[in-house]
Amino acid sequence: MIDWLATIPPSIILAVGSVIVAGIGALFSYKQSNASAAKEITEASKFIMDEYKERMERLENDAVQAKLIYEQESAQARRTNQKLAARVSSLEHNEIENGKWIKSLEGMHEKLQGEHKELKQQYDDLLERYRKLQQQVEQVESDSSPHLRAEE
Repeated sequence: MIDWLATIPPSIILAVGSVIVAGIGALFSYKQSNASAAKEITEASKFIMDEYKERMERLENDAVQAKLIYEQESAQARRTNQKLAARVSSLEHNEIENGKWIKSLEGMHEKLQGEHKELKQQYDDLLERYRKLQQQVEQVESDSSPHLRAEE
């Protein structure tokens, strides 16, 4: 099999060898460019992953701070809510007590109105009796002799 190689002119062997060496060089060059591209992609991916890792850490820290702020504000809101609930309860109690007091005052007012009506009636009766007595006095004076009359 090697004998037929001796029949091939050396210039053709040189040309074929050059083409083979050039092909192998191009193949290795392509593989090297693929390897360098893969290396660059890997490095870029590592850079991006590091950036995302830092960003995630910042976001986690922000989330922890937001949670702490939320818990503080929530506790403060609960305390405020408890104070307001106690105030509302106190106001409701005061409203009930005031309602009782108002009903008591209304009862007293009605009683006083009744007493006022009764006193007014008594006053009117006394006034009427006074007028009648006055008329009787005037009549007695006019009917009586002049020496019994009130001095004028």
